[in-house]
Amino acid sequence: MINRFMAQACAVLWCLSASISMAADTPPTQLPQGFTANYHLSVSGWPDADISHRLTQVSSDGWRASMKAKIAIARGEETGHFHINGNTLHSYDYASNYHLLGISRDYTLDSNELGQIPDRQSAIVGLALNAASNTCQQACPVHYRDHRGRNKTMFYHRLPDTHMAIAGITTQALRLELSDPDKPDKRILMALHPELPGLLLEMEYFNEGKRKGQLSLTSMRRY
Repeated sequence: MINRFMAQACAVLWCLSASISMAADTPPTQLPQGFTANYHLSVSGWPDADISHRLTQVSSDGWRASMKAKIAIARGEETGHFHINGNTLHSYDYASNYHLLGISRDYTLDSNELGQIPDRQSAIVGLALNAASNTCQQACPVHYRDHRGRNKTMFYHRLPDTHMAIAGITTQALRLELSDPDKPDKRILMALHPELPGLLLEMEYFNEGKRKGQLSLTSMRRY
């Protein structure tokens, strides 16, 4: 149960959790910048939760993306490590753990298990980098591996950018709509910061036309 909760908190949701392996002819418009952020998450059927999100540079081309969520009966944490070399994002390590009512689950994926497809934490960053420069007019594919290493695919298309003032930040937000071909009644609306790949400004999760979850940025600090 808590892994499904985290999947909605992520995104890359896929995210729900985020091809995030960047195409050779589509270089990223910018490299990531480190940040810490806090979100408030409301999901139908769950208590509200606060989520912490951090992107940290760990070497000249290496990055760590992590997300933690905690509610009264459960908590979860995911961490993904990736390199960005030129125009290629490569995930090389992923770990997650979930705790619900005294039951714990731990998952890990190494570079061999991830291959050319990113984990869903790294995929959030890759999605932001790709979407900013992607010119596809129809559904753009999004590939990632979930916490069990299973291949997942979603599709996104860009919506008109919008001006947002949230958590003390005023910015022109990159807006996307994501859909799952296996779950046509579900969709995700996502607003991303244009200068901080991976930072979520806002996200809404819909099922059968009704909003079932909302994530909002409450504070952030860039490095």
